[in-house]
Amino acid sequence: MTLDLRPGVNIAILVAIPQEAQGVLRAGQWRPVQLPGTVAAYVGEGAEAGAFLAVSGVGPAMATDATKAVLDAYSPHAVLSMGYAGGLATGQRPGDLVVAESHAPMPGGEPQPPSLPAIVTTDPGMLETALRVAARLGLRHNVGPMLASNRVLAGSEEKLRMGAETGAVAVDMESYWMGVVCQESGVPFVTARVVVDTAEHTIPVSVARRVMGAGLRSPWPLALRVALAPWGAPGLVRLSRAAAKARATLTAFGLAWLGGMKKAPGE
Repeated sequence: MTLDLRPGVNIAILVAIPQEAQGVLRAGQWRPVQLPGTVAAYVGEGAEAGAFLAVSGVGPAMATDATKAVLDAYSPHAVLSMGYAGGLATGQRPGDLVVAESHAPMPGGEPQPPSLPAIVTTDPGMLETALRVAARLGLRHNVGPMLASNRVLAGSEEKLRMGAETGAVAVDMESYWMGVVCQESGVPFVTARVVVDTAEHTIPVSVARRVMGAGLRSPWPLALRVALAPWGAPGLVRLSRAAAKARATLTAFGLAWLGGMKKAPGE
């Protein structure tokens, strides 16, 4: 059953860093609002009416706080986690879309409280909608489980091993915890992320440390420089190009998703 995304259905889009939302924000009509627990937040106006977008910051704690703040303040009917991810499946390319069927903490990661669920399952209607959007745009995409990590997985050896052991297609640092909050609140949830670093690609340690060290509860320009602006550092041209491809996919997907809010299912 396809999720009804016609006007009047309130959807919240959650991203981790400002750059993940940059294209969607520039292309639409959005009004900045103040929302505790978020780096930045926006209410859609005009063609985007009925949508809300929040930047959570990087990592589990920020993702949890931002999701709770959004649900408390706006009571959305559905939540879409959108942003970047690390690839875990062989053969992926930078810019490939990943739609998560489920989320689970990464094996061997930091111990989690017993109250946290072992798995967070995507809403079937939202999963179908995301796949329809991807197909309509002709995007290369994978669908499958995603892993949750509280750190950047930088090494190709670790990413390939995690993908082989778990069958997961990608990893990120926020979506599982966003999904936990949504699951506890009974709010439909789906994740659509885009591969920046493939399983075969090792991220320089300096970049991983800068992302984790920043936390990204910081002003927009600083977040852009720290998180994914590696072109000024020697040897990071490939990551810069991968990020550009990922941004293009994210923008196309996000705009198509919001455009689908104006249509009845199947139209």
